[in-house]
Amino acid sequence: MKKYVPRSIQNIFDRIEAYNESITDVLFSEPLSTTFEVVVYMSLTPETKIPPTPEDASDNVSNYHFYSARSLAGHHDHLVPPDSARSPDEYERFRNSHFQAIIKTSVDKTPQDGDVWLATYNGGNLVTLVSKQRSGTIITEFDDPNGGPAQSAHTNGQSPAQSVSDYQNAGFTAAEATELAKVNKDGKRVCKDPKDYSIHNGAAGFITKIKASSSFAGWSAAALAGLVANAQAESNFDGTIGGDAVKWYKKSLKPGSKKLKNVEARAVDGKCSFGYWQLNICPDNGAGRQLAIEKNIDTTTEAGKAMWRAELAKDEFQFEYVSKKIGTFLNTQTTDPYDAAYQITTKFERPACKHIKARERGALAKKIYDKFKNELEGS
Repeated sequence: MKKYVPRSIQNIFDRIEAYNESITDVLFSEPLSTTFEVVVYMSLTPETKIPPTPEDASDNVSNYHFYSARSLAGHHDHLVPPDSARSPDEYERFRNSHFQAIIKTSVDKTPQDGDVWLATYNGGNLVTLVSKQRSGTIITEFDDPNGGPAQSAHTNGQSPAQSVSDYQNAGFTAAEATELAKVNKDGKRVCKDPKDYSIHNGAAGFITKIKASSSFAGWSAAALAGLVANAQAESNFDGTIGGDAVKWYKKSLKPGSKKLKNVEARAVDGKCSFGYWQLNICPDNGAGRQLAIEKNIDTTTEAGKAMWRAELAKDEFQFEYVSKKIGTFLNTQTTDPYDAAYQITTKFERPACKHIKARERGALAKKIYDKFKNELEGS
């Protein structure tokens, strides 16, 4: 027997079906533009690492960078924008439903998250990025601890809001300006002005530790300065300190939800993030969680929690993992300490207001590099 469906519900289904059919008719009846603007979306875990000496063989996939791209010419009006994602997993799912965009590794400047590029359609789901049109940024709800709608500097493909322009005119990048201009539902600014860090008195001792570690062998002084700057900002060089209390997650996660239960079960001593770089063991995508899985440490058990505390006290436990993860996206031979710290902040640490934090830590890395250059370069 067919299950009875109330007419009110059936009407909703009918309207959705009619809408989907109309979208499909448009997509297959109207010719697609072959050259148009797209917004570039990078993976939260970068898929490629820029090689130091790229080649230019057109038929070799290793000679291309890969991105996702959302059309600003109407191709993707029926798809949910990745900006509206409420979690990293949802962001990746939304992102992957759009065009795959490619660009040669031999280009001088590669696209950044949120930039608007001119693209050419290659057929299927593939486009080639041709030239940068303007800078932009992506801000999602899970970047913002206060919630609120996703925003970006390239809303509707138009010029940024005046307040964002004001910040850009003051020397901030588009991504930084957008964060500084963003307000929460009460009209209060989400991100504070960048602060000026002084070098912590534990920097010299920490530099001695990382220089003695085989995990960072071969890293340039600039790359190490970026690493040290982030360690200071996250922990003031305390290798076992805990942060991100469970109570913080209770404010943002639904009571009784699976995610909150996982957070509460995995936390150690009521904390979720630990160590020099505050590796987070509570969420599924946390760096600490991934490290614990690699080392077969189950922090939902008392034995696992004890093992986590013991291993955390061993510097190499953290050094080996952090070196490997950061090495997937950072050119460890870089000569720019500011850029090294900036990338580590935005691609590995990913704090709230990550671009403003990256600016702060980039400036700190430059100070550390200038003061400890000999120590950082020494063998």
